Amino acid sequence: MGKFEFAFAYRFGARQIDPDVVAQTIRDIVGCRIRVRDAEDPKKFNEATLGRSGKFLCNLVRLGTEKNDSKEFSHLIFPHRPLIHFVEDVNDEVVAPLEHRSFEAFKSIQLDFFKYEFDSGRGFQRYLPVWIQHTGVRAGKEESRKLRLSLLRLHSEYHSLRSVVELISREVVSPSPFSDESKVLQEYLRRVLTIIRADESPLSSDIVDFAKSKMSLARPGFQEDILNRLREQINIRPNLLRNLRKHMEEEKKSERPINIGFVHGPVLIDSIANESINTTISYVKREPMSNDLEQALTRLGDLIKEASELLDQKPSRDLASRYKSFAEECTQEKPDKGILEAIGNRIVEVTAGVASVAKNIATTVGAILGLIG
Repeated sequence: MGKFEFAFAYRFGARQIDPDVVAQTIRDIVGCRIRVRDAEDPKKFNEATLGRSGKFLCNLVRLGTEKNDSKEFSHLIFPHRPLIHFVEDVNDEVVAPLEHRSFEAFKSIQLDFFKYEFDSGRGFQRYLPVWIQHTGVRAGKEESRKLRLSLLRLHSEYHSLRSVVELISREVVSPSPFSDESKVLQEYLRRVLTIIRADESPLSSDIVDFAKSKMSLARPGFQEDILNRLREQINIRPNLLRNLRKHMEEEKKSERPINIGFVHGPVLIDSIANESINTTISYVKREPMSNDLEQALTRLGDLIKEASELLDQKPSRDLASRYKSFAEECTQEKPDKGILEAIGNRIVEVTAGVASVAKNIATTVGAILGLIG
């Protein structure tokens, strides 16, 4: 029977979970991928899939009996975005919706581990008592049950925002999805979702991609409706609401929308690599840029995103910085061709083995070189 430790962190604040939500989330949790780190080779990962069994998340894991006993869980991967991390060391704020008096100090603890016992034949056989490192408090059966529910609630929050986006998208009607009004509304929804992601919520680029596939021209008051629906259905933190209001006011004052989504303007590539955005999103002054050049840069950004999704790669911060610098230079008279060529070469390296992506990137880079002369 293998044993491991894990820590999870999320930032919604302490709230109750409705037990009725559990059954609704099981079908969404089933089928999620798990990356398992090989104990003998820490750099090697094997993948498995959660199966359908049991009432709680702890009973949903079905891996083999022999070959996984010596393995150590790395992290759970929900589609496009890690929501729960299985780690040996974490330095992050941990928040849990626990109301037991022994957990008064729990919200401010920086480093905590929850110990579980793993029975490879029957999934998670039971939750071991939870030890909280900083306080020495031991959780009993009731607290363990609440922790179980909190894990499911974490996924429920993720699913609820997708439902909000889908609900909004049903009201969208557009004779021309490429009209100026449509673009303004699309950019605003991208801004809302990007701010949520920049707030280090685990509510994922998956939601942004989902929203982009649904958005087009909407009825009047659409922007305010987005904010109202998000406020009603999700307990967004006060500073996040302030950011949303701030950007809504900026939208009203600006003569043209500021493109914040990666597909409509250069943004740090970390955002498309499913990393938390820990730096302020940088806007590029696009006015001096020709439409053809802007579209070519957008196309290059889309291809980088496609490559990272296909290959599960995370473009380096160095690559992100180079691309951002080049995009900024495109607003000047003489952008540096060498930077673009270096970007293209690096991406081709990352996408080696996916001929169609590499070819499209090479073609796009060539087009940009032609446009900048």
